[in-house]
Amino acid sequence: MQPDWKRAWQPMVERVGTDFCPGEQFWGADPIEASAVRRFVEPLEFDCPLHTDQHVAEQYGYGTSLPRIAACSFGLRSRIGTKRWARSLRAPPRCPTRAEPGSSFVSDHEPVTTGYFYTDLDIEYIQPCYVGDHLYQEGNRLTSCVPKETSVGRGAFMRWASVIKNQSAERVANVSIGTYRYNPHLKGGSANE
Repeated sequence: MQPDWKRAWQPMVERVGTDFCPGEQFWGADPIEASAVRRFVEPLEFDCPLHTDQHVAEQYGYGTSLPRIAACSFGLRSRIGTKRWARSLRAPPRCPTRAEPGSSFVSDHEPVTTGYFYTDLDIEYIQPCYVGDHLYQEGNRLTSCVPKETSVGRGAFMRWASVIKNQSAERVANVSIGTYRYNPHLKGGSANE
C-alpha cells in the first residue's frame, strides 16, 4: 500500500498526457526587434552579420535571424504573457499567465505543496526566428509525474511540454520543462507528518 503522500499525487499521475491549457496561446509582450537582437548578441560576442545586418542576411537568402539560443529568451518570455501580474491574483493558477512571476504551473488535481524548483529545460529548435516575428507559447501538456521523496522533501517530479510558434503559427521550438513540487522535511522529521 502506498503512503498517503504518494496517493495524493495519483490524480496527476493519471493525467499524464493531458494538455492543461488546450487551445490557449500565451503571446510574448512584443515582436522581436533588431535592437533587442543586437543587445543579445553583442555581450556574447556573436560576430555573425546574419544576426545584425539585414543586407548581409538578404544576400544569403535570409532575413535578419535570431541565434537559435536566443529563441528561448524571446519565446519563454511568452510564458508570462501580455497580462501583468497583480497582487490580487494569488490563487493557484490553472495556466501560466495567471501565475505569479517566477512561480510554476499549478493544477487543481495536485496536492498542495509549499516548495518547488525547476530541474531542467530542454529545447528542440525547429526553425529560425526573425526580426519582426511575434512568438507565443501553446499548450502545457503533462508528460510525466513521478512521486518521490528526496533529501529536500516529499513531492513529485513533473515534466511539462509546450511549443513555441511565430505569428504565422509555424512551430519554432519544442520546450520541455522539468519541475519538482514538494513539501519540505520538517526539522527532526519527514515532510507531511
